[in-house]
Amino acid sequence: RVAEDVGTPGGAGLRCSDELDHVDVSGGAGGLGPRSILAHGVHLSERELRRLVETGTRLAHCPSSNLFLASGVMPLARFLEAGLIVGLGTDVAGGPDPSIFSVMRVGAYAQNARRSLAGDRRPGLAPLDWLRLGTLEGARALGLEDRIGSLEAGKEADLIAVDAGLTAPVRHVDLELAGTDVPSRALPHCGGVYGRGDDPTEIASRLIFRTHPEMVRGAWVRGRRLEGPGLSA
Repeated sequence: RVAEDVGTPGGAGLRCSDELDHVDVSGGAGGLGPRSILAHGVHLSERELRRLVETGTRLAHCPSSNLFLASGVMPLARFLEAGLIVGLGTDVAGGPDPSIFSVMRVGAYAQNARRSLAGDRRPGLAPLDWLRLGTLEGARALGLEDRIGSLEAGKEADLIAVDAGLTAPVRHVDLELAGTDVPSRALPHCGGVYGRGDDPTEIASRLIFRTHPEMVRGAWVRGRRLEGPGLSA
C-alpha cells in the first residue's frame, strides 16, 4: 500500500534518509513498474503521482476501505487526468463489502462529496465510467486487458449474468414494457421519470445505485459456469 494515510511511509514501516516520499519507499524496494499494483494512494503528492505515471505503476482504488478506515478520499479525477492507470478494489480486510458494484457506488458518492467540499471542478465519472473502472480498467491494471475485462471476440469468457429487473424502482416492470407500443406518458415508469430500461447508462446506474443482493444470476470463468449461492441454472 502507498500513501493511504497522512504521514504513513508507504506502509513499509521503514524509511531511510535518502527516501523522499512514500513512493520512494516502494521504488527503493524495486516495487515500481508496469507489473506493480499499489493500493490506495489517497494522499499522493504531485511528485509521487508523476513518478507512478512515468514508471507505468498501477494503482488500486479502494474507496469503501478508505472511508471505512477514515483514510480520506482519493482525488481520482486528477489522477486519471495525469494518466495514471487505476482499477477498483474492495480491500475487504479494511472494508465492509466484497461487491464491486458496492465499491462503484461508494466511489461515486465519495467523489461527489470531494467535488462539493474540496472545490474540485473536474467532471465526475458517469455510471458507465465506473463500470469500466471496475472491469476493463481493472484488467489494464493487471496487464491482462488483452485477455479479460470486456466482452470481445478472442478474449476469455469471464462474465456474469445480471437480472437488471431486480434493480428497477418498480421491480421488472419498466424492463418488461420497454420497447412496447404503449405511449410512455401512459406509463411513467417506462421511458418516464425512471428512465428507459434498455438504455446502457440507465442500466449501469441501476446496477451501481440500486444493487440487489440476488441480481447476479450466473457467473462464468474462461467459459466455465460456476456453481454457488444465487447462481441459478
